[in-house]
Order: sequence, then C-alpha cells, then structure tokens
Amino acid sequence: MLTICRDEGFLPGSIRHARNPNFVHGLVLAGRGIHLNEAPATPLTDGLVWRPLEGAALAWQTSVVWVPSRHNRAIAAFTEAVSEGLAEGGHRIAGTGAPG
Repeated sequence: MLTICRDEGFLPGSIRHARNPNFVHGLVLAGRGIHLNEAPATPLTDGLVWRPLEGAALAWQTSVVWVPSRHNRAIAAFTEAVSEGLAEGGHRIAGTGAPG
C-alpha cells in the first residue's frame, strides 16, 4: 500500500491503525489523515466523502500459520474451507491462479 502511495506522490509522515471509525474520521476532519477502506456501509459524517481508488489494485493478504509437526486433518479441512470460501467470493488464492 505504501509503495502505491509513494509512486503516486503521497508518502504519509506516520501510519496509524485504528479500528474505531469515529477516531479515524476525527483525524481526517482535522486534516491529520486519510482513511483507506472499502465503501462505507452507513452514511459518512458531514464533511467527509468516500471515493474509490483508481488504477493499480491493492491486495489484502490472508494466511494461516501452524507448527508443521502439528498439522492434522482439522487444519487441512480448515485451510481448504477458507480457501474455497475466499475463491467463491472472487478472491485470488496464492499459487492457484484462482480468480481475483
């Protein structure tokens, strides 16, 4: 994400990860930040506007980690179910060439 921002001439002075949308929106309204996220599900606070990014697509990577010596049928079933669910949702699964 930072590479795309830098390539487009924007390099933030710092990065803050915040789950509370009110906090993030406050930073944006105060001119102290931007918020990169999917389209809002509810109306935004007055003074804010959402626009989709154009051009190079960003990728969200998800992974599963386990101790190799503890691999078992439950882990295999879990990773298979997650991979299938993500693929059915249109996500590309690394190494499979599935649609994304």
